[in-house]
Amino acid sequence: IGYARFPALTDALLGQVWFRALLMPATWIALVWELFFGPLVLYRRTRNATLILGLLVHLGIWVGLVVGIFSWISVWTYLAFLPAGWAGRLEDRLRGGSTSPEAPAPS
Repeated sequence: IGYARFPALTDALLGQVWFRALLMPATWIALVWELFFGPLVLYRRTRNATLILGLLVHLGIWVGLVVGIFSWISVWTYLAFLPAGWAGRLEDRLRGGSTSPEAPAPS
């Protein structure tokens, strides 16, 4: 383990057998995700899963490592991969409006 770790969290967890067993597959998943992030995020069918996994990876980095605002900046950059107009559709849905394009406009 390098120096960029959060000692209070990692020291307590590294002694746990279940946590050590979790680290090996999590490390490989993160490595494969890092290597294939570009192609996976550009392909529409895998984009959402790739971004969700990225969110989880960076949440894990934020919780377990001391790297400043790196994780939050990385997550914010994922917004560039979302389809155009997603923010407006999300706002409409949160306000209880219709998301279908053929719905009549309110009068």
